[in-house]
Amino acid sequence: MRVEVTPRAADVVPGLPLAVAISITNTSEVIGGFQIRVLGADPSWVELSDDFVSMFPEESRTVTATITVPNGIAAGVRRAAVQVREVTPPFATMVAEIDLTVPSARAVTARIDPVVVMGGRSAKFTVLVENLGNTVVRADLAAEDTEGEVRFKFDPAQLVALAPGEHAVVDMTTSAKQRLTGSPNPRVLSLYLDDVPDDAFFNFPEERPAPKHDEETVVAHGTFVQRPMLTRGVLSLLGLIAAITVFAIVITLAMSQLVGQSAADRNLALQIAAALQSNGSNSGTS
Repeated sequence: MRVEVTPRAADVVPGLPLAVAISITNTSEVIGGFQIRVLGADPSWVELSDDFVSMFPEESRTVTATITVPNGIAAGVRRAAVQVREVTPPFATMVAEIDLTVPSARAVTARIDPVVVMGGRSAKFTVLVENLGNTVVRADLAAEDTEGEVRFKFDPAQLVALAPGEHAVVDMTTSAKQRLTGSPNPRVLSLYLDDVPDDAFFNFPEERPAPKHDEETVVAHGTFVQRPMLTRGVLSLLGLIAAITVFAIVITLAMSQLVGQSAADRNLALQIAAALQSNGSNSGTS
């Protein structure tokens, strides 16, 4: 028996079928039966045009094995094997190996929830990161605003090893200096995932180039609407309190003057009455 497999090594794209030709030659002098199996791969990935062939001496037959790797499988090299077993004497078995390479396909999505938060000096967001690719994601989280005045804090600050199909929840706290007065200030936030190499333990931060931050590398946007310290409502209330205070002061002064004038008139009236009484007692009667 002679077995040839083509190709012996190939790149496979998840979801796309790969055709593998298995050529079998009966080198014996009698009719032989041959059982064909593909080992090292999930049976649901493999479809054989024939799993059993019977051939005359010196006859050759080609069987096609269609291998379809499912989506979501991790990147790397997987080894499969084609086994051809003779079910008639001399019961020989041959195995031919195939190296299937799943190329890396990095796909990471992130979103900020909620998208808009109104706050004072600080605000809190939640960042949801999901690995939709077939590689392990290691990344630092970073963010910036258009004015460069917002400070960011992430918990955790790094995605250590986010496996394919997994997701992570990160708390993001923003803070910035508040205006004293004025309208609310919308601050547009841009989120980035800076890749961390697998050998980052041996590479010090100063040896790694600075990550690139631009519109092409932004993975999510959010908005921090920052209120001023004194809002319009507070200013209106303070103005109303000031007007009431001034009005009260004016009323108080006017009433004080009125009371003072009344007291002066009363004293004058008493003095006149006393003088008239005094004059009447001296003159007497006829």
